[in-house]
Amino acid sequence: MTSHRLPALARVACCAAGLLLAAAAQRTTPPPPAAAPQTSIQAENTAVPRTLTFVNRGSWYSFWQRYQPADIGMPDLRNPAALRRAAASGTMYLSLYQVLRLALTADLDIANAAYNKLLAKPDYFRTLAGGTARGVAGETISSALFSGAIGASGGGGSSNNGSSAGSVTGGGSGVHGGNGGYDPSVTFTFADEHSKTPLNNPILYGTAEQLLNQDFGSVTFGQGFTTGTGYSISGFSVRQYQNSNQLFLNPQVTSDISIGVQQQLLNGGSRSVNRAPMVMGANSLAYADAAFKMEVTNVVAEAATQYWTLAAANRQLGISRVALERAQQTLDDTKELVQAGKVPAANVITAESGVSAAEQALLQARTAFQIAGSKLKLFLSKQWSPTVITARVVNSDQLPAPVAANLPAVGQLVSRAVTYSPKLAEDRINVNNNDLTVKIKKNGLLPNLAVFASYTSSGVSGLGVNCSVPTFPCPAGDELAPLPGGFGTSLRRIFSYDAPDYGFGFQLQIPVWNRLNRSDEATAELQDAQSRVTLQNDQNTVTEQVNEDRITLEGDVAELVSAQTAARQFEQALANAQDLYRMGKNTINDVITAEVAVITAEKAVVTAQQNYAEAQVTLAKDSGTLLHEYHISLGAPMTPGNIGHLR
Repeated sequence: MTSHRLPALARVACCAAGLLLAAAAQRTTPPPPAAAPQTSIQAENTAVPRTLTFVNRGSWYSFWQRYQPADIGMPDLRNPAALRRAAASGTMYLSLYQVLRLALTADLDIANAAYNKLLAKPDYFRTLAGGTARGVAGETISSALFSGAIGASGGGGSSNNGSSAGSVTGGGSGVHGGNGGYDPSVTFTFADEHSKTPLNNPILYGTAEQLLNQDFGSVTFGQGFTTGTGYSISGFSVRQYQNSNQLFLNPQVTSDISIGVQQQLLNGGSRSVNRAPMVMGANSLAYADAAFKMEVTNVVAEAATQYWTLAAANRQLGISRVALERAQQTLDDTKELVQAGKVPAANVITAESGVSAAEQALLQARTAFQIAGSKLKLFLSKQWSPTVITARVVNSDQLPAPVAANLPAVGQLVSRAVTYSPKLAEDRINVNNNDLTVKIKKNGLLPNLAVFASYTSSGVSGLGVNCSVPTFPCPAGDELAPLPGGFGTSLRRIFSYDAPDYGFGFQLQIPVWNRLNRSDEATAELQDAQSRVTLQNDQNTVTEQVNEDRITLEGDVAELVSAQTAARQFEQALANAQDLYRMGKNTINDVITAEVAVITAEKAVVTAQQNYAEAQVTLAKDSGTLLHEYHISLGAPMTPGNIGHLR
């Protein structure tokens, strides 16, 4: 471990067993994980787009942008440039800080979590349009929302589609428009028709074949609101020409403008209920943040653990090399003693067996080191390229030693874990979603009662029959020039209000048994209660795990101190055994036994240091503070106010 990354106390060799055991016995928590980087790291995976370009693309006047695809693009699955450069050198000397930085950039599990986080944005935007939130991966959206109608919560007015505001009944039939949502909708219609129809009474119609030329055009604009209100404004015009002399106007132009309004009063009439899906959409943003934090925490914890595994394997490899050197030195000493006649020649065979065993142990240690490096590279690579596969990973930070300090009691640890745990944050969001579902379904138990009103004004014009005498049909000889008229005249007559059609009414729909809605409401309440049980159970698990992690860490500190003391004692015993052997006062078996004891003790120290380092990481992870202690930033949380607009 480099000295600039540790506090001064961490650089002191805590060899005094009394001090460390006293610190381990206190009801304390560990210091931040060893080798915590002092520079903030941004958790930004290069395989994921930094933002959704379709969110703020264009302006209100860029109308056609609303009908273009998002064009988010495919992920960048190339290895980061820093990893490619390091791997090309053949050996990568990495600190924990560098490992975490590469992992946050390249780990594909983090990339998947980042995509899930981005998915929350379009899910939220669809709730603003009146849709029901689908939720992100892992989030609970009650099945009761999808098993039946939700009233106006997804439509803002009536669940009926279409609009015919030109009559009282039509005015109450989905007057908010045909899309059933909060986004305004405009519909244009045009039709041109030509027909010839044989008639069986030429006297009545004035002709034996009816020729009809007709053009029709209409426009309708409608929208719904979270208040349960819907409206529509529509206008149409039709021009008809018929080969009949029995009509006052031929061709005839008829136009009208209609306005209709509808208000839900019971089911779907509550603004808070209609806005509940929007709140769920906002919850999806928060849930995606929590899920992303959890995944990043897991990856960081695992990457740090694998780094300490690599560091321990490297230390074990070094111990095995030293053990081989000792065994070789014992063999050399034995040969000299045999030549001097101080020990029997059979001792050479025993010493050579010791060298063979040390060589085998060195091979096993080298294999363990290579495997540890391969596992660590999994967090650093998007692709297993040949250069990455063959590159060696070597740790530049060393295993930490315990630091004695007065730290918070277990109660503060538990409180911190409950506050910062992303798992509990997800559970709380699920509880809130189920609360909102219960609210929606309770409102759905009410009958549907809607009041509506409509007003229509019409105007008729066209080329009129003009007779010299007031008779009809006009004799052919008495016809004068036709009275002019057309589309403009029909529109002017609309606003003269000479031909109004207005009215109001209500529509009441009462489900007699109401079994569907009652079943859905009961399901929502049961799921809500179950989510609270899940929250409490997970909270118990988190607090118990934190307490267990603390106990484990204290035990690891004591075990490390004990292992260090034993290693020093066995080293002294080995030195004594070697001195006595060189003087011919000891057997080679005593020396080999002492060598094995030293190797075992030194490896026990490394294992204890590894356990201590990993216990620090585990406690910080379960406490929900690992990212803070490693200075890892996730960026600003997603809220409805900072994710842009989709217009």
